[in-house]
Amino acid sequence: MEVWGNCELESRDCVPLDNCEDDNNVCVGLTTEQCLCELYQICDGDGGGDGGGGGGDNNGPCNMTEELANELLNSATIEELDNVSTEDGDIVFENDIYRKPHGKSWEVAKIIEFISYIPTFSLKFTVTVWKAQLNDPWKWESFAYSTILKTGGSELPCTKITPSATVSIALGDTEAVAQADCNFEYTIICQVNSSVFRPLNIQKTRTFYSND
Repeated sequence: MEVWGNCELESRDCVPLDNCEDDNNVCVGLTTEQCLCELYQICDGDGGGDGGGGGGDNNGPCNMTEELANELLNSATIEELDNVSTEDGDIVFENDIYRKPHGKSWEVAKIIEFISYIPTFSLKFTVTVWKAQLNDPWKWESFAYSTILKTGGSELPCTKITPSATVSIALGDTEAVAQADCNFEYTIICQVNSSVFRPLNIQKTRTFYSND
């Protein structure tokens, strides 16, 4: 029996994710992730075979008990990030005013699930700066929150992360202060008999400068 980390790995007939034939056949079989099959029974094998305890009522590929589902949920951690990128736009000269509408992306969090599954999430903003003379500094004209979405990494098979955010913005001439309350509903999506989820939450504040 092979040992990886502190897990003893039995031979399982798992199909790598890239080779799954349909959405109902989500398995994990990569070498470094076979623990996932053994611990959480995400790999359903050929119709069940010798799968541990329970599972008879769960027909999906994640054939796990509610206890194991909660163990998987509780093992996830959230880590704050604070990275900003600018999606540049074109300068428009109209009515004797220079304006530049563009986008801002604020990467606020990553959720560490299992092994290499680390999705990251960002807040998106649509903003506009303006100035009267070409050599003047830019000033904020508008700064609006658009959405929160996953912008990197991948989610663990059989889990779903639903992000939402409430954002307030205090807008000055050259500074925009954004306060964000970010929520992530972390759910095991293959439980047939119950909906098992865990809320994760962070609060963030950042100042954006019009000339950055």
